[in-house]
Amino acid sequence: MLDEVAPKLKTGARMLSVTVRADAKEGDIGTQLGEVAKVHPGTSIGSYPFFDEARGPNTNIVVRARDAATLAAAKAAVTVYGAIRRHGTQKSVLDLMQTRAELYEVLGYLAYEKKLDELFGKASDD
Repeated sequence: MLDEVAPKLKTGARMLSVTVRADAKEGDIGTQLGEVAKVHPGTSIGSYPFFDEARGPNTNIVVRARDAATLAAAKAAVTVYGAIRRHGTQKSVLDLMQTRAELYEVLGYLAYEKKLDELFGKASDD
């Protein structure tokens, strides 16, 4: 029966998701996850507590978004936040972070600066 109906159903954009293990109790990270969600509009961030036999109470964080770039940015924020929480520093995730040059390339920043120079560069000394 579902096979007959499924092709007729309207669907929206596909929702992408990724799960990050928090290695923390849900109550210890809820406020911070809310802050991450605020700076990543277009994402939905949920926390799901579970009990790990070896480590005790723990939480999985599920990040959802409709496009891969938005999902990746929010996942990175959650991952880096977790590393800082666990280790007191971001050193363990530096290899995951974007360099300034990579960021400039993604943003097209150098082309933007060049255009600004063309538009507002030094006036000639006539």
